[in-house]
Amino acid sequence: ADIKLLLFNRVLFGGVVTQVLSKSTVGLGVYFLLMDTGWFSVTPEAVLPGYVCALIFTVTLFIVDDYSRYWTHRALHRIPILWEFHKVHHSATTLTPLTVFRTHPLEAIVFSIRGALVQGTVVGIAFAVFGSNLNLLTILGANFLSVLFHAVGSNLRHSHIPLRYPRWLEHWLVSPAQHQLHHSVSEEHFDKNFGVAFACWDLIHGTHHFSQARRLTYGLSDNFECDRTKQTLSHLLSAPFTAAYRHLTHFARTALSSAVTKDNKIAVWTGLTLISQVIRFRSFQSQK
Repeated sequence: ADIKLLLFNRVLFGGVVTQVLSKSTVGLGVYFLLMDTGWFSVTPEAVLPGYVCALIFTVTLFIVDDYSRYWTHRALHRIPILWEFHKVHHSATTLTPLTVFRTHPLEAIVFSIRGALVQGTVVGIAFAVFGSNLNLLTILGANFLSVLFHAVGSNLRHSHIPLRYPRWLEHWLVSPAQHQLHHSVSEEHFDKNFGVAFACWDLIHGTHHFSQARRLTYGLSDNFECDRTKQTLSHLLSAPFTAAYRHLTHFARTALSSAVTKDNKIAVWTGLTLISQVIRFRSFQSQK
């Protein structure tokens, strides 16, 4: 199922989002918007060495991008409709390097839009502040901080290898074992360790959990997709839409019921007000 989803997302959805919204489109829009303000007639590049500007830009981009990943991931868990689509990823009962590609196309689109908006905005601001000659510090074309993060074992997050970091380091970086705990079916691990690179986001927002030297069971507690008979591409693609539709209809019924109840209360209040006014009028007439 993981390979099928990978191929499906890459072949059918690879260019859909980028044709509509891309980092370069957002970046250019932000850049020209800021330049129109006239605030950036003098850039720090005039007084700072180019490598310092590049370092500031590279670190800022990595931090802001990672923080946005934290909140996007958290939203996928906390918003019921989005959770139905993120369940596809969490339905894996065995973690392998391919599990990272076990993503519903709708979730892939959400993350693509996030990347375009967040990274594009940072790039646009950076070019407005530091000038058009700004460079990103890279290793083989990738952000050097991403390369360093992967070098300490982050690619083992979706694997059977529970690589743990020293406790002090797990305050700051998400270890593979911490992310594996995020996939656990144990209730104590629910909604923990949303971070991708930095664990400090979880620490700040109360969702942090240290790794544990124990055997974990992966999957979903509600058995949404864990049945092997349901591990087909068609089911993984369609089931979230069915569940999301149920959430929408339930929300619509609840909202309608609340509106009707509110209208009834208004009607009752209006009726009682009119009755009281009639009684007062008749009392006044009788006194005359």
